Amino acid sequence: MKKILAASLLVVVIVIVSVVSAAKEEPKNIELKDNEYLVKKGNLKFTVDGEGLLKPKEFSITKMNIRTYHESTISELVPEGTIVKAGDIICKFDTAEFDKRIEQSKLDVKTAESALAKSKEEYNKFVVDIEGVKRTTKFQYELDQQTLKKYEEIEAPKKFRQAEIDIQNAEVNLKDADRKLVAAGKLYEQDLVPLIELEKAKNDKKTAEFQLEIAKLNSRMYKEFDNTIDLLNLQGNVKIQKGKLDSQELYQKVKEAELTSAVKKSEAELNSKVNQLTEIEVERDSLTIRAKVDGSLQYGSPTEFWIDKTHQVGKKINFWQFYMYIPDMTDPYIEVEVEESDINKIKMGDSAFIKFVTAPSEVFDGKVIWVSQSGVRTWRGGDKVQFKIKCDVKDRRHWFKSHLKAEVTIIVKEMKDILYVPLEAVFTTDNIHKVYVIRNGKVVEQEVVIGDSDRTYVVVHGGLREHDKVLLYKPSKIDSQGDPIDKEEVLRKLKEQTDKLKTQ
Repeated sequence: MKKILAASLLVVVIVIVSVVSAAKEEPKNIELKDNEYLVKKGNLKFTVDGEGLLKPKEFSITKMNIRTYHESTISELVPEGTIVKAGDIICKFDTAEFDKRIEQSKLDVKTAESALAKSKEEYNKFVVDIEGVKRTTKFQYELDQQTLKKYEEIEAPKKFRQAEIDIQNAEVNLKDADRKLVAAGKLYEQDLVPLIELEKAKNDKKTAEFQLEIAKLNSRMYKEFDNTIDLLNLQGNVKIQKGKLDSQELYQKVKEAELTSAVKKSEAELNSKVNQLTEIEVERDSLTIRAKVDGSLQYGSPTEFWIDKTHQVGKKINFWQFYMYIPDMTDPYIEVEVEESDINKIKMGDSAFIKFVTAPSEVFDGKVIWVSQSGVRTWRGGDKVQFKIKCDVKDRRHWFKSHLKAEVTIIVKEMKDILYVPLEAVFTTDNIHKVYVIRNGKVVEQEVVIGDSDRTYVVVHGGLREHDKVLLYKPSKIDSQGDPIDKEEVLRKLKEQTDKLKTQ
């Protein structure tokens, strides 16, 4: 019994697997007429198409930054469109005028150097001279200070002591004269000495008294007058020398500031002349123009289209009008214009496929690297707003040039294992979506539920099965047999029959 049950289950499984396998197999030899489409199930990539231009990472722009002169004549010039390497000479201007100005500038530099040397010499000479004068004044000042100190500490006290000694000696002499006068008076009373001796003793005492008065008067005069006068004279000498020294210090500061200012002015003038010479030499060297990058040389400006681009040898040109540029194609990108209705579908990092008009058989990979946040109104094809995006290009080719036209397809979304049909198979009325499907040999109007779409396909979520055949047009009528009646097809056949009758 168990064996029979197991065999029955095995048969059922085999039948189920066979049915499922048969369902999954795509029917073969399905005939499709014109304007019919077989509904497919699979992966669908939603894309946005746009046209773009290959643009360089940046433009290596050459323009003349000549400040000291305004024009010159082109002496050598590489033809426009020439492929050049970085460092190649692409243009030369005549340097004769700059050579003259450089010679004059060199003379100006030498004159400024001489003026600076003279200013420094005057400064150094003044410093040497004033230092000599100051040393002399300082020496006299210090000498007068020492003289004053010596007078105050030695000479004045010595004179004071000498005056006191003179008074003491005069007092001693007076006492001695008085003693001698008393003795002479006694001797005279005893008639031991003549009167003349007594008179002499009296005169000697008067002389001693006078000398004492003189000594006291000299001491008083020195203390009250002479010492003061001498002290004031010596102090005055010190003040005079100190005043001279201070005035010389002040004069030195003022004069040094004046001479230093003159030196700095000469240095500034020299620096100015040297800078002028350097600037002219640099500008002369810049009259030989070299390419900064590899690429195709172009005349004019890539952005300022009014700039003159008719350059030729022998032409005198204003430097502000001279522009050349080389597109830097080491890292180019595609600038693509897309419709307003598509811009919100695109995001950074989306993959892209790129075809250039010059090489339509070659497809390049890329991805979106920039999406514009503002649109530009355009009147091409009606009043529209277009947005710009940028795509990088994975590979490089030697024939890449700025502004090559390209067709770009951007993959904005990918859905897997879905049903989809062409857009022209779906017809919408009052937000109801319908298709015309052929089932059992008859055309049936079928309502469907649709989802995302691009410019080619639309996703079908309900109403259709895989391998259904749908019409890619809306039939005018459906006959009693379920066949579509195309009004245009009927008119075409009637016309054929009419033409045939006319020829008979």
